[in-house]
Amino acid sequence: MRLTLAVARHEWRRQWRTGRFRFGLVAFLLFCSSPPAVIFLLVRHVHDRDFGAATYLGQALVMQPFFCVLLAMLVAGNFSQASAVAELWSPLSSAGLGNSGFLFRRWLGILSLLLPLTLLPLGIAAGFALAAGHETFDLHTWLAAWSVRVLPLVVVASAAWLGAVTVAGSELGALFLGYSGLFVLRSGLNQLLLPYRMTLAEVPELLGVGEIQRWLSWTFWYWRSPRERGNHSGFSATEAPYDLLAAWEWTLPRLLLLAGLGLGLLAVASAFLGRTRRDLRPLEVRERHPLRTYLEMWNRLRQRRAPDTALGLLDRLAVLGGGLVALGALVGLVLWQSHFRLLAAERFETLTGERVEPMPPGVRPAHWSITGELRKSGSVRLETLGRLHNGGEEAVKVLAFTLAPELAMDELSVSGHRAQATRAWDRLWVDLEPPLAPGAELELRLRLAGVPEALRFGLRRRPNWSFVRRYQHLLVARFPRELVDFSRARAPRALSPRRIELQASHLTAVPRFTTWQLTAPTQSLSRYGQEVLPEAVRPEADLSLELEFPSEWLLADTCAHTSWGRGASGRLEGSCHTALSSFGVRGGALVAVAESETGEPGQEGERIAVAALPAHQGEAVALRASLQKAGALSHRAWPGRRGLGRLAVVEWPPPFDVDLRQGMRDNQYYPQEERLEGQLLLVPEPMMTRGEPLRGEDLISKVLARDLLERRRLAGGAEELVFRHLFPALMLRRMGLASQGASVEGVPWLPQLIRVPLLEAASEYHPLHLGMRLPAVLVEIESRAGSEAFYGGIDSFLSAETDEVGTLREMLAAIEARAGISLERMYQDYFVNAELPSLELEEVTSVRDGNRWRVEGQVRNTGTGEVICPVLVKTDAHEHPLRVTVDSGAATPFSVTTPSRPHTVLLDPGDTCHRMVTSGSATRERVDLLR
Repeated sequence: MRLTLAVARHEWRRQWRTGRFRFGLVAFLLFCSSPPAVIFLLVRHVHDRDFGAATYLGQALVMQPFFCVLLAMLVAGNFSQASAVAELWSPLSSAGLGNSGFLFRRWLGILSLLLPLTLLPLGIAAGFALAAGHETFDLHTWLAAWSVRVLPLVVVASAAWLGAVTVAGSELGALFLGYSGLFVLRSGLNQLLLPYRMTLAEVPELLGVGEIQRWLSWTFWYWRSPRERGNHSGFSATEAPYDLLAAWEWTLPRLLLLAGLGLGLLAVASAFLGRTRRDLRPLEVRERHPLRTYLEMWNRLRQRRAPDTALGLLDRLAVLGGGLVALGALVGLVLWQSHFRLLAAERFETLTGERVEPMPPGVRPAHWSITGELRKSGSVRLETLGRLHNGGEEAVKVLAFTLAPELAMDELSVSGHRAQATRAWDRLWVDLEPPLAPGAELELRLRLAGVPEALRFGLRRRPNWSFVRRYQHLLVARFPRELVDFSRARAPRALSPRRIELQASHLTAVPRFTTWQLTAPTQSLSRYGQEVLPEAVRPEADLSLELEFPSEWLLADTCAHTSWGRGASGRLEGSCHTALSSFGVRGGALVAVAESETGEPGQEGERIAVAALPAHQGEAVALRASLQKAGALSHRAWPGRRGLGRLAVVEWPPPFDVDLRQGMRDNQYYPQEERLEGQLLLVPEPMMTRGEPLRGEDLISKVLARDLLERRRLAGGAEELVFRHLFPALMLRRMGLASQGASVEGVPWLPQLIRVPLLEAASEYHPLHLGMRLPAVLVEIESRAGSEAFYGGIDSFLSAETDEVGTLREMLAAIEARAGISLERMYQDYFVNAELPSLELEEVTSVRDGNRWRVEGQVRNTGTGEVICPVLVKTDAHEHPLRVTVDSGAATPFSVTTPSRPHTVLLDPGDTCHRMVTSGSATRERVDLLR
């Protein structure tokens, strides 16, 4: 030990005395500290997000992995050339050290210098976080992230580079040796693994080069676009707990081969210290040989870099152990790949297998009870007691269920029957003897244990390709570049420190009524076929739940039961009437923010319970208040639709990734949205961290609209986007929370901007059109058809029993049939074409004829498109409404005779006529006849 400390002190002194080391250290600290400095000095002052301490940690890890490797190579390569090794060896030769003892002690000395230095950027980032007002942050997360992203890279890079420079004799030779050696090794192994449908991928993600590129682009964007700074989310990081086990599962397969090769190379390098010279017989080279110069160079290289002679026993064991470590790492990586490769093959065989019969339609669950324990390790022990009733006319011999493949069945028993279970991936069949007779019931008892997971095989992504299509593409691959590295496969736990996501199949065996048969291999724009359709038959049953779990978790289920509802901790229980296939439990390491009573006067109050991450309690309180207001009005959102006064709200962080910023970025075309599962509302963490408050009415209208979207399969593409914006807009209007009428108001240049067909705007995703003009068009349709015919037509359209996809034109036809009007011209003008009316009153006069007055005038359409607009003539005693139809660029006269004196003529006073209104045109829609 004393000798090891002496070697370390000697290494420190030599390194600190060199300008190379001091310059490299300063550059390392500057580069690694620049991302958190940018957040502190620039972004936090202009950004609309409240950055937390995790953001500074995430920014500190942007450049640190890459520059830590460079620093490790700089330090390990210093004094590792052949001449420097001989100089360093001389004062230690009298200590009786062997080659391996000296080299490994020097490596430990280098690590003792490097590891404290790699903690400095985290300390600087923590200082920025404290200066920004974040006095408390999770030290465990900071150290865990460093131990995964930095520590293994420093250990492997220093060992590999120290060994490579020692073997090659120079850093340039080590660079050539490392690059060419890895290239040849990887190419050869990929050819050997090709018949087994496996490959070894490169590992650039370990160095974070892509993160550095994204950070540079975001920073440049901030510098060039100061007006748009508040709308960007590229710097935010999640405040959720760090999942150390998942982080190592991500890192280990990417680092395993490099770690084995690096440590093996370090051990083998103990034979290349040059303490003794091997007497080699040089190659004889003829004087006129065409390669004489290169052969003589080879002779000198052989003599200079030949392994040492007379190695000691420990040195020989070190060389042998290094080779075994490298071989073991390669074998371990192949076995890791084989494990996930076999799992993928098992899933593929199950999906393409023959036995696909679902549960007979006459069998229905009557009561289902789930009890058990959820453990911090991620494992579960569950017991199910279910009752099934055969309401059909035939006896049932086989029951079909869906069950997570990771769960093992410790017990399966059926009352009054002998049961034989057959499992294939996530499918469970129970053969009954004797069969279940018509009108009879049975009790099913099931005990489960295991670690629920969500396997992700990392197959090549192709838009809308199912697992079967992607795996078939893998089977016909001819070159290694067409394969995937199964060591990149992941099995994230459903119970993790980041979040808890238990599906129904993670808790119990779920009856399966929809066939498992693969769909046809179609080639449509939205789907490519060969996939298993989701459960479409969802019979409801009486469900009771009782789960125990660690007290630091908060859980809620889709029936709005919460573990914090009555002050209890570590226990989730309740009963409800729900569909088993859509049941689930969500939660995590959250805090209970609020639980309030909502409801309108005269109605029974209902509970809204909110849980959020500790860092976002303030945002959650504001969200609670907004949801209270909207929840009380949600029963008005759609005729016959139950409201959402009783609701459990859970903040939902992104899935775990070693990059803390992954999943926190907004996507312009596919933004993160809240998700409603029964009576459980999951609000993504990025939505909670935005500067603007979350509007409860927007959240509730969106999640309620998704129920309508699921009632029928609708057309894809542009029409799908129109439907997604159409239903929330209607619900906001019915709840009385939308102030916009049929007109579109704006500055004079706005008409040129929004004069785009709505379907074209949807295909190109123009939020201005979908958020401003589409609701205005809907107001006119409702005013023409009448509210009853309007909503009744949409409901009949969604309830149509047909296999054909629903289109926008079909929905309008359903409204036409109920209202007895035609909407064809409106559909062509606004959805297909780019028409936009603009109306004004012209030549309005009032003439007295005896005891009566006659009001005359005309309505001119200075825009394009046909419009049917109301005109109101006000008199001292009465109001005279009429409707005027005006086409593109035309003027339509109107005339009203009244016994009372007229005083005002108004164009569309109720704002039910779709048109463009600017500041100048608004004055031409009202005429005062008394002036």
